Amino acid sequence: MHRELDRFLNVHIPSKGFHAQNGQVEVFDEKDLYFNCICGNEHKVKKSIAIIDFPIENKALYLCPENVNLFNLVKAKGLFSIKSLKTIASYKALNENERLDIIGKIELRKKRG
Repeated sequence: MHRELDRFLNVHIPSKGFHAQNGQVEVFDEKDLYFNCICGNEHKVKKSIAIIDFPIENKALYLCPENVNLFNLVKAKGLFSIKSLKTIASYKALNENERLDIIGKIELRKKRG
């Protein structure tokens, strides 16, 4: 699992992003978008918690609203405007300690004002 986590954090997740205010990514919320979760369900972004926003890459990292140990990295799709979201990487934390460790590592990637 350690190798999968390293790949998730160091290959899939961009190096710098922004804090997702109130756990939301406004541009995705405005479009009332959904994403396919690692849990097998489709979730509205409005009902999910965003941890970090990567606006330059049009990506965001969401926690599953049904299981906070499930991380989903989504990317916006659409040529001139955002039409939908695609889950491009997912990771299941083994326990709460690993989840908190991942969130701590993600916090370090947030740009400071």
